[in-house]
Amino acid sequence: MTYDDVVKIALALPGTEEGIAYRAPCVKREGKFMLAPKKDGVTMAVKLDWATHDRLLEEHPDVFYKTPHYDGYAAFLVRLPKLTKKVAQELVTASWENAPKPSTRRRAQ
Repeated sequence: MTYDDVVKIALALPGTEEGIAYRAPCVKREGKFMLAPKKDGVTMAVKLDWATHDRLLEEHPDVFYKTPHYDGYAAFLVRLPKLTKKVAQELVTASWENAPKPSTRRRAQ
């Protein structure tokens, strides 16, 4: 998949729009961040709820990963070339459902 493929899936959902966050393109739901491409063109950042975040990281470690920048937040990076359409649809739907909710930080244990 490409970022454009993911954007198509996202824009089919109600209330979504392309926008700008941190001077970069992104997709938002009702003005709230959902996902954005990284500068390398093959990676994307996605905001989720904690349950979906943890499950997808565990189920698809070859597709989803974290860097220290995302530690403590229910967001991670996506290797777009490894993302299937089915998982992309699940990911975008989960991000869409979570977008209006405020971000919650998880403290290190």
